[in-house]
Amino acid sequence: MTIVGEEEVERQRQVSKELSKLSDTIEHLPEIIEDLEKKLGGVLIDEVPDKADEKTEVLPSIVTLANDIRNFRCTIESIARRVSSILKRLEL
Repeated sequence: MTIVGEEEVERQRQVSKELSKLSDTIEHLPEIIEDLEKKLGGVLIDEVPDKADEKTEVLPSIVTLANDIRNFRCTIESIARRVSSILKRLEL
């Protein structure tokens, strides 16, 4: 294998390793947010369902790496909406 080929393999390994770490981190966030919401339950107003959450967007097919990144983004956006909801419902 050439030096260029070895460098490419190393870059791919690094990307794969970091994506795996990112996936593990993101995977735990909903559980943490759920725990937070439970602990704040006594000071939260009941949530009113949002009709916007019912929309399902059809996304075009993309390469695996881009799809993984898109899925991470969608998960993070969902978590951000939950945190925003918690903040709006706090009775302080």
